[in-house]
Amino acid sequence: MPLSDHQLNDLLARLPIGETARDYVRQTRAAPPSRAVTSVNRNNVITRYASHKMGNVVATQSGEELIYVALLEFDPSVLEYWDQPPEVSVQFCTKDGRLRRYPYTPDFMVIRDNAIQIVQVKTPEDCEKLVK
Repeated sequence: MPLSDHQLNDLLARLPIGETARDYVRQTRAAPPSRAVTSVNRNNVITRYASHKMGNVVATQSGEELIYVALLEFDPSVLEYWDQPPEVSVQFCTKDGRLRRYPYTPDFMVIRDNAIQIVQVKTPEDCEKLVK
């Protein structure tokens, strides 16, 4: 089951993260997923995983995400994980050297006993394509 507010505040106080990150964690936990998972191509596998750890249903939109959720579910260092957290702004450098910002919805926010992670699940092949 998710952490109590007291447990979360104790964890956040121990982690070297700023107030903006703490607010993002609290916002993610307080709101429903920021978007519904949808089928974007014929290779998608949309699932609803009944999470014992989270006490609710977690949505995934690929086989890779479902495998990742199973790993999170049974990893003792994972305290909570939330699907489709709020949008974040990602900054990257274009091929011509210009900095660009891009709004992005991560697949998961993971709260571990020693870290907060924002996660995008991709196959190695998909990562290679995106880099090119």
